[in-house]
Order: sequence, then structure tokens, then C-alpha cells
Amino acid sequence: NDKAGEGITHNNIGLIYGNLGKYAKALDYYQQALAIIKKVDDKPGEGSILNNIGALYNSLGEYPKALDYYHQALAIHKQVNNKAEEGTTLNNIGMVYDYSGEYSKALDYYQQALAIHKQVANKALKGTTLNNIGEFYRNLGEYSKALDYSQQALAIHKQIDNKALEGITLNNIAVIFRDEKQPKLAIVFYKKSVSTYEKIREKLRTLPKQQQESYTKTVAVTYRNLANLLISQDRILEAHQVLDIL
Repeated sequence: NDKAGEGITHNNIGLIYGNLGKYAKALDYYQQALAIIKKVDDKPGEGSILNNIGALYNSLGEYPKALDYYHQALAIHKQVNNKAEEGTTLNNIGMVYDYSGEYSKALDYYQQALAIHKQVANKALKGTTLNNIGEFYRNLGEYSKALDYSQQALAIHKQIDNKALEGITLNNIAVIFRDEKQPKLAIVFYKKSVSTYEKIREKLRTLPKQQQESYTKTVAVTYRNLANLLISQDRILEAHQVLDIL
């Protein structure tokens, strides 16, 4: 009858479904977790779950809902003085504003998040925020700054051996070079990203086929962008090989 533990485990199952791209199942587990955690009055746990629900709505492109849950989470993190979670949620709010085109607000929240990540020495979250700032500058066409932040992020992801974040950042660096009209360098980094995702997919082979496919859908754009770039360089055979892997 460990209700707090039950709520946390529901939340963790939700996280896994979210990472696999099965958002409806993820939301179901998050809502069950939230109901349980509220009953036992676990404020830090409630803040964490609210943040995760916000992240899910962000993935679905439902930005007003995402902001609503993030701000609820942020208020709780501040109330209980949970600096690490506060930094996470500040970063996530920055992402919403970034995707919505409100760039000055996005950078403000990213910088607040980065300051907290440095303060609490959380390398994973610091890497995530550096990556997001890199994407922010790429969207503005400031490629030199974008590359600098993305490379800082990549170094951290490699240091802590976070393959998922490493794959994302390698993809983002490839996009920077693609946008800068440097296709050869873009192809190098797209290939590194695909190679990293393949290591993750290899570990997912024990899961049911449907769940493997759900994860693959979340990373497929990298494979397709690489194939398109290879085709534009008349490297047709390589492009077919990439699509075969996908």
C-alpha cells in the first residue's frame, strides 16, 4: 500500500511510453500518477508529473496546454525549492516559446535554466539546454553561435553517455551545416546521428514490434533528411541503404 511509490511508478511508465512516441498511453499513466500523488500530498512529485504532462503536450504541438502545465509545475518547484526541477521546467517553457516564434522570451527562459543547471551541477540538463540554445540561434540564422552551443551540448552528452540526446544534437549540427549550404559536413553529422539511433534501436529489439516502430517514427526524419541530402549529391546507392536501415 505504498501510494507514493505507486504514483512515481505510474509516472515512470508514462515517461517510457512518451519516449516511444505512444502519447495517449503516456498521458493515461501521467493522469493516474497525478491523481495518486495529489492524494498523498507529494508536492515535489506533483511538480515533476505536471512538467511531464507539459512536455507531452509540447510534443503534440499543443503549446497553450503545454505552457499551462509547465507554469503549474514551475510554481510548485519554487514553492518546495526544488532547483533541479525548476531548471528543467524553465528550459521546457523556453522550448515552447521557441517553437511558437517568441524568441526573446525563449532565450530568457533558456538562460534562466542554464544558470540553475550550472548551480546544481546537473550535466544532463545543462546539455539539453545548451542544445536548445543552439537550435534557437539556428532558427535565427546565427550559425556560428548555433554550432558553438550545439558542440558544447554534444561534449556533455558524450561525457555522460546519453545516446538519445547525443543523437538529437548530432542531427541538429547536421541541420546547421545543411542550412549553411555545406552538404558534405551535413552528411557526416547526419550519418553519426543515424549510427547513434541505430545503437538505441538495437537495444529495443527485445520490445514488441509495435513499440519498436513507435520509437522509430520519432527519429525517422533524420534518416529521411540524410537520404534526401545524399540524393541531392548523386549518392543514390547510399541513400537507398539509409532508407533500407530505416
